[in-house]
Amino acid sequence: MATEPLFDVPVRPGGRVRVALDARLDVLRTAGADVPEDLAVVCQALADRVDAANSGGDRRGYVMLSAEYRAARRDLLEGLVLPSDGGPDSLESAIAEFRAATSGDGAGPVPAE
Repeated sequence: MATEPLFDVPVRPGGRVRVALDARLDVLRTAGADVPEDLAVVCQALADRVDAANSGGDRRGYVMLSAEYRAARRDLLEGLVLPSDGGPDSLESAIAEFRAATSGDGAGPVPAE
């Protein structure tokens, strides 16, 4: 026999970090990406804690939780790429080209006299 709860706990709306994470996960799931659900739950819980620390003014907690969240998010999203993402980052490609072009130049650039 089910009983009615003594009181209802209001559900807090998601903060900015949680909303952004949920939106990204929705896009990935819709695109058919295999999102590890256990790690997604961990990231969502950390996102909630980051939002709570930020809204409460707990700067030390915010910084520590943000580092944990970034590591968990990196683990979650690593290798999950959407077809619309278009491959490698153009800045990373430009840096790689520059390094390749200057790899044999030990002295570095020499200014014109």
